[in-house]
Amino acid sequence: MRFIIISFFLLNSLIAIAQQTASVKNEALQLKKLILQNHFNARPVNDTYSSIVFHHFLNVLDPERLYFTQEDITALSQFKYKIDDDLTGTSWNFLPAVTQRFKQSLLRTEGIIIQNTKAPFDVFKNEVFIADTSWAPNEKSLADRWYKNLKFETLNVLIRLQKRTPEVPDKDFISKKEAEARLKAQRNKVRVIQRILNHAAGYESHIASQFLQSVSLSFDPHSSYLSFAQMENFLASVSTEGYYFGISVDENDRGEIIIAQLTPGGPAWKSGEVHTGDVIQQIRWEGSDWIDVDGMTKQEFSTLLDESVKNSLEFTLIKAGGIERTVRLRKEKMSTDENRVKSFILEGERKIGYVSLPGFYSDWGDNDGSQCANDVATEILKLKKENIDGLMLDVRYNGGGSLKEAVAMAGIFIDAGPMGVLKEKSGAIISEKDMNRGTVYDGPLVLLVNGFSASASEFLAAALQDYHRGIIVGSKTYGKATGQQMFALEDNLSNKKSGWGYTTITNFKIYRVTGKTAQQLGIHPDIALPDLYDSIDFGEAYLEGALSSDSISKKIYYTPLRPLPLDKLKQKSEVRVKNNSGFQQLIRCSASLAGLNEKFDSVSLNWPDYKKLVNNEGKEFESLAAITEKPTSTFKIGHHFFDRERMKADDYVRQVNEVWSKNLLTDISLEEAYSIICDYIKEP
Repeated sequence: MRFIIISFFLLNSLIAIAQQTASVKNEALQLKKLILQNHFNARPVNDTYSSIVFHHFLNVLDPERLYFTQEDITALSQFKYKIDDDLTGTSWNFLPAVTQRFKQSLLRTEGIIIQNTKAPFDVFKNEVFIADTSWAPNEKSLADRWYKNLKFETLNVLIRLQKRTPEVPDKDFISKKEAEARLKAQRNKVRVIQRILNHAAGYESHIASQFLQSVSLSFDPHSSYLSFAQMENFLASVSTEGYYFGISVDENDRGEIIIAQLTPGGPAWKSGEVHTGDVIQQIRWEGSDWIDVDGMTKQEFSTLLDESVKNSLEFTLIKAGGIERTVRLRKEKMSTDENRVKSFILEGERKIGYVSLPGFYSDWGDNDGSQCANDVATEILKLKKENIDGLMLDVRYNGGGSLKEAVAMAGIFIDAGPMGVLKEKSGAIISEKDMNRGTVYDGPLVLLVNGFSASASEFLAAALQDYHRGIIVGSKTYGKATGQQMFALEDNLSNKKSGWGYTTITNFKIYRVTGKTAQQLGIHPDIALPDLYDSIDFGEAYLEGALSSDSISKKIYYTPLRPLPLDKLKQKSEVRVKNNSGFQQLIRCSASLAGLNEKFDSVSLNWPDYKKLVNNEGKEFESLAAITEKPTSTFKIGHHFFDRERMKADDYVRQVNEVWSKNLLTDISLEEAYSIICDYIKEP
């Protein structure tokens, strides 16, 4: 009887696995079919494509080369040029083989981690950590690599712990805290593995989703895959029902909890202090102790936020360059009626309106709902009632969104004519025009951009620049001039709900009214300002498989305004930037950041050496923070009538506006943009 029961369960397990395998295979075939049918320029699914998927998938599973060995890769290489055969339905070998071997690699690595952290690390011993992008030849080499990786992580934890007790001598501190740091490093690394093995969707389903994502991304960097569960999470993240902080989180390659998305109109969005990519280090409910986020899963973290009935929460965030910030947020009920943009009045030599737009949102599934162009127009009308002399629209860190909203946004400032051009897969050229004649604002205008301004932000910047309608100020934009459409992967072979996922497919390219493109090139500002990331190679041009940069020859008729006095304005700006200590320190930090990866490619694992390296690198950024935290005297922050009334009625609104005011007053790029628009207003 016992044998029969065991056999029954084994048989059912095998049937379940077989059913899942068949489902994933059919989903992959449907995914490939949809992409080939709709992609703007789909690459052939052949041996070359197979090789791209092979490398992409393994890099996603093991980006730091800490799980697989070269022996594993060699064994899997038999499928390197056969994945295209799997995607035609003639075979299905690669994914099952990787799924099985990766699990074995994870379990093996878990044992290596535990073994390497049983004994204390001699942090005063002269050893060197060398970042290696190749696979470890065998299991012994992998264990050696993990020993140094774990010692390196232990030193990182010790650095963070010592910030709390800097007065304790190094030797006493190490003797007391080494074990805590070592076990924390162990726990963090093991939890990363356990999160994969015990994924909420199931290990096999999680790996299958990663594979389908690689199938999509191997066509281009923006054709992606979302599982059914991921799509549900996405819709939940943009929901405006209930009380939320307005953030969605994810985990980076180090297992850290990061801000993945801000919900338009939510508390995090409105605070102006939270950005995508910020690492969450710890949190504290009002009146409670700090909770360390290290080692938490994103599900655990989200549950912690959702289950609490308390409203106010403090987040300690690690920003770009390692700068630490503490942000206080309060849960709010978010609805489509909530204003999703922030506006202020900069009062100095001139009264300048300022509007911040972190994203080009459009309510999901609601064509008549609140949309960002309408919200920006509403804020501008409020500012105009305050008799502003000029306007600045800030799309720094705005990664894009709805192209329809970008067209409407350009129409707020441009009376008539095409705002940009789309080219479809068929070769058809379509002019994008704002259907509403007239403008909401026709006065002096500055658009603030940076390297994280992408897609719809670049569309807007290009239109304003080509029409000579506004001055583009900041740093070169990201360089994404492609558009995507979402498709459901429906199971046509079954009448039942399949639970298949969704795919976004790049199906058109975007061009300026001049016929040129921002694809890979970005939008070059009329007046460039130093940026922290100037020395870093990032953007669309550095993404593997990004669509090419080209132009269209079709004549587009548009009527630009008279040229702006850019040469004079640029000369004055350059003098101010040269004499601004904040900008000069920013330039030094940018250069330092550029060489940071190389400095950490080979690192001494001797505590005094490593501590000195970290402290020396941190000094530049500490100096930048000290300089740029001094508020400007160029302008003061004012509010329009509607915000003044809200601040009287709601103390939290007042607190949020105080934080925004502080940030605006210490924003050296905004200060310079203010001076630029004042110079522009004075020009005859």
